[in-house]
Amino acid sequence: MDNASYHSVQVDEAPSTCNRKDDIIQWLHRHNVPCTSDLKKAELLQLVKHHKPQHTVYKVDEVARMAGHRVIRLPPYHPVYNAIELIWAHVKGLIARRNTLPPFSQAKVLKLLQEAVHEITPDKWRKAVEHTQQTILHDWEQEGARDIAIEAIIVNLGQQDSSSNSDVSSVDESPTAGTSSQYDDLGVSPLCD
Repeated sequence: MDNASYHSVQVDEAPSTCNRKDDIIQWLHRHNVPCTSDLKKAELLQLVKHHKPQHTVYKVDEVARMAGHRVIRLPPYHPVYNAIELIWAHVKGLIARRNTLPPFSQAKVLKLLQEAVHEITPDKWRKAVEHTQQTILHDWEQEGARDIAIEAIIVNLGQQDSSSNSDVSSVDESPTAGTSSQYDDLGVSPLCD
């Protein structure tokens, strides 16, 4: 599931600075936190901070859990990991290809939408899900390869042995001196010459 705001409505959301003082007090009382109305809003919010649940609970997650399911949320800005995006693109493409002649009306588009949705078969869904799974696996493998490549080029400047100290002192540090050859051992080139 993506992180759209309508999928992220919290169960008993903890109040914030945007809430009225009375709402904060009511939340604290519902959570059996003693407080009085003579406390300042900032003090009440400190109580909220110390008593709010560690993990956020979303309404849609609770509904799914009660039906025996578990919601898996997608990372932000990764629609390619959501099979429904492929289906939706297919539906929109069908409508666009068929809506080429006048009259261009809302009723016509609605009819085309209904036709396009009826053309989505279980086999198309299966293919969309398989494609999405392959994309996720490919990206996971690429991430692992990136980790290995990045690890190979990380230079730890905090720890040097005696041989590296002598190498550092032998490099001419003048801004115009040096060529890319002094960086060849690292497999990198300078940002500027």
